[in-house]
Amino acid sequence: MAVDPARQNEGVGTALIAELTTRLASAGNRVLIVETSSLEGYTATQAFYAALGFTREARIRDFYEDGNDKIVLWKRLGG
Repeated sequence: MAVDPARQNEGVGTALIAELTTRLASAGNRVLIVETSSLEGYTATQAFYAALGFTREARIRDFYEDGNDKIVLWKRLGG
């Protein structure tokens, strides 16, 4: 998922995640896993997901390339 930088900080990403989690929970799914990069340019992305209740589940070193780890984030759906 990505939001056009011109539309960021307008609640678009939050609305997308809210709709996604509602649909997934309604379909009986229990968790949602997302991934992002560890690079400095993705700090805001990691903070965005943390603010929505995601927790860091794993870090896979050098996944994308040397020095660029995959950050795996986890959130329980529903009650």
